[in-house]
Amino acid sequence: MNELKLDLHTHPFEALGYPKVELASVWQICNEVKRKGLDGIAITEHNSPSLSFRAREIANREGMGVIIIPGQERIIARYHIVELYMFGRRIRILAHPFEAPPDQANIDAVEIASVRGRFDSPVIMDYVKRKGLFTVSNSDAHYLQEIGFHSNWVNPLDLFRVKPLEKLLEGKEMPKIKGVIFDLDGTLIDTLETYIQAFNRGIGRFNLEPITKEKLAAFLNRDLGLENILLELFPSLFEEREARLQCFEEIRSAYLELEKENVLLKPGVDEVLPLLKGMGIKIGIVTGRTTSGQDKWIELSRLGIDSFIDAMVTGAEAERKPSPEGLLKCARELGLSLEDCVMIGDSQADIITGRAAGVVTLAIASGVAREELLSKEHPTAIINSLTELSSLFAGSA
Repeated sequence: MNELKLDLHTHPFEALGYPKVELASVWQICNEVKRKGLDGIAITEHNSPSLSFRAREIANREGMGVIIIPGQERIIARYHIVELYMFGRRIRILAHPFEAPPDQANIDAVEIASVRGRFDSPVIMDYVKRKGLFTVSNSDAHYLQEIGFHSNWVNPLDLFRVKPLEKLLEGKEMPKIKGVIFDLDGTLIDTLETYIQAFNRGIGRFNLEPITKEKLAAFLNRDLGLENILLELFPSLFEEREARLQCFEEIRSAYLELEKENVLLKPGVDEVLPLLKGMGIKIGIVTGRTTSGQDKWIELSRLGIDSFIDAMVTGAEAERKPSPEGLLKCARELGLSLEDCVMIGDSQADIITGRAAGVVTLAIASGVAREELLSKEHPTAIINSLTELSSLFAGSA
């Protein structure tokens, strides 16, 4: 992964007089970040981490092209500590220190310069060396124009000590990655609970007993379309396509009613997608959904991730998985060869698809299939969450 130019200690909302965290204020901050030639900042208001998380959500949703690392500045035993949160981890930076803290202090890095001056005294640098810490230089901006006064060229994966790709892949060769192609449901968005509710509501209109979430997940693991699921479960009732389509519409209507309140991003998506875009990696989606045209973007737009997606191919536009046709089409739309791409999904059908296309294929064991099922298809690697996914490109971009 490439290094990014980041200012890791800023107070932009204090600089603006603590306005509401909304589009206008976040846009103003992000414009200043871009004007200073930075890839991103850590927002570290005093004892207020929620401001930074809300700002990141808005910046990502609106596609502002700035990486925001959530954080806060705290005073712990008279020392100013900047805490940053990313990849499911926390790091602590000793901010503008005039003396070294006790050796038992939980510190990951030391700020040796800011708009306030330099802090690389012999005592501080001896502490850094003795503890094996890394050093950073930040703005500690309390005025908007101070953002970027100092900054760091840093790989966020190194900063947060995320394990490198080589360990995860156990020495397997990893090509230089230019594109990442995701499955959608169960990989980027969490739809299973909503889908089972909608499915059972739909078949209930035909006086049918509800099925379990596990049974539906088994069908989705094979990437079966809804019509085929109905036909396998209730062959006599839905032998006629007209009856299947009627039930299909009942389930679809129920899903559309439920999804606005219940379908959320999978944990880590709001970190992973901006990070990949910041690395210059193109992002595609291949899904078995049957929408097309502008309709296929509606849910992604509501969830605030449509601006990160460069291409999306649905089951209405190419043969469904495990056929590799959708993956091939998506790579073409990204302007990439398959050798440049990675396929990532949560089902056995996803892994079969990727392997059939001959691409590096990564399985996420947090969707419809357990790790033991995914391993039967021999993916390149198995990860447990999208948070881990961020580490996969540490040595490849």
